Amino acid sequence: MVISFLFENRYDILNNDDTIKRENEEEFVKGFKNVDRIIYSDISRVTPLAFSEAAKIPKFIVRQKPMMEGRLELLNYLGEQSIAYSYHRYGNLGARGIDKQ
Repeated sequence: MVISFLFENRYDILNNDDTIKRENEEEFVKGFKNVDRIIYSDISRVTPLAFSEAAKIPKFIVRQKPMMEGRLELLNYLGEQSIAYSYHRYGNLGARGIDKQ
């Protein structure tokens, strides 16, 4: 029912740059290397083939039911990055300590 709704209304709900297609399980797992996260609506829907192929790459599979709390659900879609600047505790500044003349 959801699939037929998506295909029947694709021009109303998708942009020109968006695509929708049907794949079998083998085609689906081949695309794992091109995405950051693999999201299933429930752990019971994840096949052993999907688990084994995701483990080879390695890719994270979100396999929980979607949450109604958007702030918590958003954590499944964000990639975290941090940048740290560290200085030696005895004051060694390295290249920053060289006087430019």
